[in-house]
Amino acid sequence: MVASRARIRKKLCPCQTISIDDKCRSKRNDAKTTIHSCYAMSAPERFDAVVVGAGPAGSTAARNLALDGASVLLVDRRRFPRPKPCGGGLTPKAYRQLDFDISDIVRARHAGTILRGAGVPPFTIGDPRAEVWMVDRVAFDLRLVDQAVAAGVTFHDGESVVSVTDGGHSRVTTSSGVYSARLVVAADGSESPIARARGLRKDRDRRVVVALEAEAPGRSMTSNGPVIDFDIPGGYAWIFPKNDLLNVGLGTFDANAFLSLRARLSAFVDRSGVVFDEAPKIVGHRIPYGGHREPLHAGNVILVGDAAGLADGLFAEGIAYAIRSGRLAAAEAGRFVRGETADLARYTRRIHGTLLRDLRAWRALGQLIYRWPGVSMRLLRVSSRARDVAALAIAGDRSLSKVWSS
Repeated sequence: MVASRARIRKKLCPCQTISIDDKCRSKRNDAKTTIHSCYAMSAPERFDAVVVGAGPAGSTAARNLALDGASVLLVDRRRFPRPKPCGGGLTPKAYRQLDFDISDIVRARHAGTILRGAGVPPFTIGDPRAEVWMVDRVAFDLRLVDQAVAAGVTFHDGESVVSVTDGGHSRVTTSSGVYSARLVVAADGSESPIARARGLRKDRDRRVVVALEAEAPGRSMTSNGPVIDFDIPGGYAWIFPKNDLLNVGLGTFDANAFLSLRARLSAFVDRSGVVFDEAPKIVGHRIPYGGHREPLHAGNVILVGDAAGLADGLFAEGIAYAIRSGRLAAAEAGRFVRGETADLARYTRRIHGTLLRDLRAWRALGQLIYRWPGVSMRLLRVSSRARDVAALAIAGDRSLSKVWSS
């Protein structure tokens, strides 16, 4: 069942019995988003929580809150299913958090990855504990939304949030309606307008990975498996085979390399012997990485996933942290809407206590590798201990900080 079609109730004007798209008067607000006048005058629909953004963090938070008995609205500005720029690799620390089956949407499984570049001959690093599942993010994100809807979440896609007011009950105004909620979960991505409006993560623009990727049916003439290449200044490039699809891209922590990304991607495709059967769509995106102690809540708003800057500082892997933050957010939000706590500070403390040390370790490792890629690659190539540390950290059996200290 496709969630985006199964859950839609026809939206009617509160003051009439006709579709709002037919005859309802509308006006423009400062955000240049259409707001229907009759919605602004009507009593808002009430929910315990409104979750803004239906990526892995938002869908997870919404589902877990609904399973805990809360009434939840999940809203996303895009129509689902929607494309999502992402390499699409799920590490064990991501998929082991899921309590439902996704085997039918896993396109490939890889227990080994070829590392190359930085003047070091290519070598393979692999471990069954660190098997990576390749998925199409369109299908993966839709599966998460389906699971949320099955748990009782109300899902509105194609609906942009215009404003969120402060107060005991936030008034959430969207392009299609007005809602009241005890709590708002901001899962609205790396740019997070809600976080900006609340004065959270003020220096986010200095802590991003800039990525560019291409995906289409194709093949690599130099490798049948995943490839990570460290010949990108301040970053890395990748080839992720997904059976008949090939995802190729690069990411850099070096802001000075931004303008040359497209040329570097083209050069990487050529030297890797990548052949696309059709012209791929090239998509760029920004990924905020974490490891910084900062508040992730303000009043009755909490940040999750990319909105909270929760990606690692090595490969910008964020899905595992998105799911984890969604689960933690749901637990604390549940306590809040039940009146068991008067604020959400415990959510920030739990993120700091469970994820911050790991994200700091990944950031430190990334700084080390990208400053001295040749030395780092040689160490991985000759040291079984270093490869074992990498496997344990990728698998998520133990956090990177604990693996290092053992």
